[in-house]
Amino acid sequence: MIDTTIEDKLFREFKYGGAAYLALEYVNIAHKKDGFDVYPKNWQEFYKIKLPQIVKSRTDSYDDVPLFVSVDGERPLMWIEIESNISSCKTENELNRYLYSLLLPFKEWSDSICPIRYIQHAQQDIERCKRDIPLHIARAESLEDGWDKDEAFADAEACKDSIKKDEERIKRLEGSHDRFLQIFNDAADRSVEWYCKAWFDVFCTYADNLDALLLKFGIDLYAVQDKCGIWLKPKRDVISIMGYVGTLELTQTLISQLPQNVNYPKQKELPPDLCTPKAMDVLKRAVVKGLLDENYMPTADMTKSQMKTFFDGRCYPYHRREYDAYIMHRQFRIDQQVVDLE
Repeated sequence: MIDTTIEDKLFREFKYGGAAYLALEYVNIAHKKDGFDVYPKNWQEFYKIKLPQIVKSRTDSYDDVPLFVSVDGERPLMWIEIESNISSCKTENELNRYLYSLLLPFKEWSDSICPIRYIQHAQQDIERCKRDIPLHIARAESLEDGWDKDEAFADAEACKDSIKKDEERIKRLEGSHDRFLQIFNDAADRSVEWYCKAWFDVFCTYADNLDALLLKFGIDLYAVQDKCGIWLKPKRDVISIMGYVGTLELTQTLISQLPQNVNYPKQKELPPDLCTPKAMDVLKRAVVKGLLDENYMPTADMTKSQMKTFFDGRCYPYHRREYDAYIMHRQFRIDQQVVDLE
């Protein structure tokens, strides 16, 4: 029998009217060009006065212990509940419905933070237009001069314009995640953006935990996301889920046993020298703070001095050194670490 008592407490905050939902809605509107000015006065008052109060009150009162805190060496209570629910599913349809229910509350966040489905739709439109262009041109060349011929050439040009617009849209969508990270990094203390960042951390933790848990059942989160059209994470970060699975070796084994017919972007594999617990902790936090990208390569915002400090102090195999890494212009310091790469 499926029991959703604990998970529902988290899900309601990401559903319509919840703290996470409202915080994201605020950020989406506030950081547009015209912001709240496009809304009537009563709605501006709601977004500027009432909504922040709701977000702060509900976030401060939210109990995240069942999500984050282990009990007697076991997984946090919510994950014990979800694991039990998956085990209790008797048919494939029942399992699919339950898996969908684990993603559905995060649809709004998925569409804003991880808009993979919109990128996929745009890519499909581009491929369709690329197929249609030569057909329109061939049709035009087969016709006598006249209105029909002009229309066929116009259809080909329309396809080219559509491709250009979709390519621009994909570029904007691919930058969504980084745009939100920048907003979160710049957030003033106790602002709505600051609270939204707190929910973003919950969102990421949930995605990593779910990915790790499904691996143990031989279920690929990426296949589930692709099927549902709701994406919590675009790539599998072995570092992020290793701690939940147990060991790096077990994590890699479980991943290798997944069906290989799913077409999704895969993360670059790390060399063994960078798979020690301390090194992976540093890498993960560097990605979160924008110092490295998802493949652990320097971002465009990383200065030469930051790059030298970071890599001289950490990335050379068989080398030990304390280091300070300062993130972009915010001078965010990663705690000093002595990273053993041997």
